[in-house]
Amino acid sequence: MTFIKTTAIYSSLLTIILLSLFLECMVSEWVEPSKHAYVDPIDREQPWISFQLTFILERGTEQCFFQKVKTGFKFQLHYHASSRDVEHNMRVMIKTDRGERLYTSFNNLEDEFERDVDKDETYSLCFGNFASRYHAKKVSMTIDMFEENTLQKYFTLKAETEHNLANASDSIQRTWRQMFRVSRQQYMLRFSTEVDTMLQASNADYILYWSIAQATIIILAGFIQVWTLRSFFNVKTVTPTQKPRC
Repeated sequence: MTFIKTTAIYSSLLTIILLSLFLECMVSEWVEPSKHAYVDPIDREQPWISFQLTFILERGTEQCFFQKVKTGFKFQLHYHASSRDVEHNMRVMIKTDRGERLYTSFNNLEDEFERDVDKDETYSLCFGNFASRYHAKKVSMTIDMFEENTLQKYFTLKAETEHNLANASDSIQRTWRQMFRVSRQQYMLRFSTEVDTMLQASNADYILYWSIAQATIIILAGFIQVWTLRSFFNVKTVTPTQKPRC
């Protein structure tokens, strides 16, 4: 009887714990919908906009991205691609929403594009890997957009605000410039590292396949030489009457 009572008590406690956990999960899953709509970075009050994107471009496919631009902004695009493909071919096309072509490239895995925006519109950035039949491409791109006058006013206001901390402000600006240069150097080093990695992998495959082929040829040539030499000594001992000796 004592065992039955103990089991019933433990069962009741376990049921209560499981029920409380279930209710807690149900309450925690409910999240009040956000009342703030998404705001595109171009619509925010910022003197500059910069972001990076890396994606895989499969063989025989095309990927397009769309970016809004505002009048008076300077639009800059830098892209690079890495692949194990020997052929350096990738189609890159930049068009406006009116269909006007601003940039077209077919043979560059790395390039830059810059344009002063004269009207509010949307740019389409399309990357195609139609020429490659076997290998995908890893594409990285950086987009920078800024308004020079607003950017200059921003830094001027910042300099006036930090007038009492001129030395510290100069140090901060120098640090900011150095960090900007370092980030660009890191960006280029990452690209160089990816290219070197792809080249090393391609060389490793080349060396492996040729080593196997050369080893096969050497073994086959040795077998043929031994077989040929043995055939020279394969002579039967016979008598003048062409009968084998006893």
